[in-house]
Amino acid sequence: LNCILYLIAITHYKIETMMERTMSAFAMLYLEISVLFLLIQRSQCFSNWGTTQIFSKPNLLLSRPNKNKSWILQDRERLQLARGLNVYSIQYSTSILKMKEEDIVVSIEEALSFHGREDVVFVDGSWHLDKSRSAVDEFEGGPRIAGAHFFDIDGLNPHENLPHMMPPWNILKYHVQTNILTQNPTTTPTTVIVYGTHGAGKSTARAWYTLFCFASLYNNNNNEKSSLAVRWMQGSLKEWQEQGGPVDINPQVAIATPSTALSITDDKLPLFPQMVSKQDVIHVIDGTDKEKKVVQLIDARSEARFRAEAPEPRPGLRLGHMPGAINIPFSDCLTKKEHLKPVSELKLIFTEKNIDVGTTTDHVYISCGSGVTASTVALALIVCGRPPQTVHIYDGSWAEWGADPNTPIIV
Repeated sequence: LNCILYLIAITHYKIETMMERTMSAFAMLYLEISVLFLLIQRSQCFSNWGTTQIFSKPNLLLSRPNKNKSWILQDRERLQLARGLNVYSIQYSTSILKMKEEDIVVSIEEALSFHGREDVVFVDGSWHLDKSRSAVDEFEGGPRIAGAHFFDIDGLNPHENLPHMMPPWNILKYHVQTNILTQNPTTTPTTVIVYGTHGAGKSTARAWYTLFCFASLYNNNNNEKSSLAVRWMQGSLKEWQEQGGPVDINPQVAIATPSTALSITDDKLPLFPQMVSKQDVIHVIDGTDKEKKVVQLIDARSEARFRAEAPEPRPGLRLGHMPGAINIPFSDCLTKKEHLKPVSELKLIFTEKNIDVGTTTDHVYISCGSGVTASTVALALIVCGRPPQTVHIYDGSWAEWGADPNTPIIV
């Protein structure tokens, strides 16, 4: 192909001098390399080149030749692909190489490969409905993943009557920068991997979703051009230990108290578009949504609670479900080990309930008992390929809806 392009260049009737011929040849060669790069990327060779796995972030690219070799870090200007004894360096655009949504979930093996990197932070997002267990106490007493931080979904909640609500932007930003990104300057691209202790797999998705929403807004509004990516580890701390993952057993304070000077009523604060309110849900039910969005309501509680055949764990709440809601119990998305089921099984679950995982326009509002396990269904939808901007959580969920005597309920 080089020879053909060069012949075309030197025989073109408009090219008079050897200098012009040479410049034209080099221009065509550059064009050829650019087209070749795009074709390789198009054929997904960057996602699977033999046994090579590629993971990218806006400023970083990590390549691992195989499972037994360590991760290699390249700068944002160059990508190195190793195959046999040949190494190629190719310019790339950060707008082209992006991590797939299904790569939000990382295995313990992958997480072990990340551990110890300066730009990777592990966060324990455990929470337990069983009051005999305290996720904070378990973290502070250890064991915990070595170097991990803690994210308390209740500790940042500004609402007295509703549990684990999304914190306001300024409080969440303060916490992330002072408690999670303590080792990384705000200009450093960072990957946060959320994990949980044994039995907390169904609740760590809430910590992941909270930080995922924060990262989306942070990346769009950060003038310092840093980036934050949030992943969810498939497997518990117990499984991490079983695979030889390093842990720390020294006492450690779980969370620093947010500044009391931070206001939670500032109307100028950025809003998280992924979270919806009770009024948003009412507008969908009574057809008064001004934006005329196509919205499906998903209830992630158990079928017995959805059908008003089992009591609510929180006293004083009415039984039943919202009009038009579709019941997809969060437990249907998890295995017995509290891992997410394979994507093929998840897609089948959603398809059987007429939930389109591929839509780019329709929206889903997901609720549960208090906004925790709804995040598991949100995680499953996004992993299946549903655009994150179409997946929303009704933050108050049944803790708010079932306590309001004026909200409509189907029994």
